[in-house]
Amino acid sequence: MNDKQSMDARHLAVLNSLDGAAGSLGGVEPILQGAHKDVVADNPTKCYVLNGAGERTGVLILSNDVDPGFVADSVKRAALAKEALGEKLGSVILDPLRAGVHSGLSFAVWSLCGELSSRRVLRFFQKRALAGRTLKWMRAMTAHTMAMVEPGALDSAYVVPLRRIQDEARLGPDIRDAAAQGIERLRSGLWQPRVALEHGDLWLGNFLLPAKAAGTSSEHGFVVIDWKGSNVAGYPVYDLLRHSRSFRLSARLLRRELLAHSDILSCDPSDLRFYLLASLGDIGLNLEHFPVERYLAMCELLDAYLKKNI
Repeated sequence: MNDKQSMDARHLAVLNSLDGAAGSLGGVEPILQGAHKDVVADNPTKCYVLNGAGERTGVLILSNDVDPGFVADSVKRAALAKEALGEKLGSVILDPLRAGVHSGLSFAVWSLCGELSSRRVLRFFQKRALAGRTLKWMRAMTAHTMAMVEPGALDSAYVVPLRRIQDEARLGPDIRDAAAQGIERLRSGLWQPRVALEHGDLWLGNFLLPAKAAGTSSEHGFVVIDWKGSNVAGYPVYDLLRHSRSFRLSARLLRRELLAHSDILSCDPSDLRFYLLASLGDIGLNLEHFPVERYLAMCELLDAYLKKNI
């Protein structure tokens, strides 16, 4: 049995254990995981659930042996994010149809949502409309979930992550010096950082279109998936930059959003760089299976991107 057959067999075994919850089961169809460079060892496997007519009716996500609890943790974090956002803003987060553990591996079954069209012209207009809606939602997300950092938690929330960047000899001197400046500005009281809900991987592929026929809807016109890396007391700005690069926002539009976020956070626009570096430092403290080379490249890339546009 090859790897694909083994994966299909695992997914089918999970679905067959759900006592008909998947409806008339016709099989499964693997979902491609992207280019090799995007694959991380603990990534779960994904497949479409097919009905008896061979039509896609849902999505099954199954943890792998490297991290059996991956999907369970993702479901839990999504629920926490939805609670933090409240009913209106949180409507973009789906609840799983079923979730549990099978043969030691956590899994979840989700309603099928729509994707952007493969037709270039239609995709262009869909993407442009989606960019506006998602940016508005992100501003509201930050404003709604923002909170001051308790004085006793400033070191763990900001100083330690910034020091992770400052002490990383494989990063350039400019980014390391900026991390040190962030610590100084925090210590002086000139920068009083906040925390807010952070998705952690907010790129175009994690925005889907609601599919009412499948029982999913969102008044915002989109659904946000993959909350595994989220943090209800996370860092502002990182999500905005990941979103902006993925959607290829214009410099003018990105700067407008950066200034809007600095207003929400009651900080000088230059402090946004320290928010970003703290977020990157926190990732560096919790790399787990994420390749360090990719992490270092991401730090340099996003820092340069922010400096260019602020």
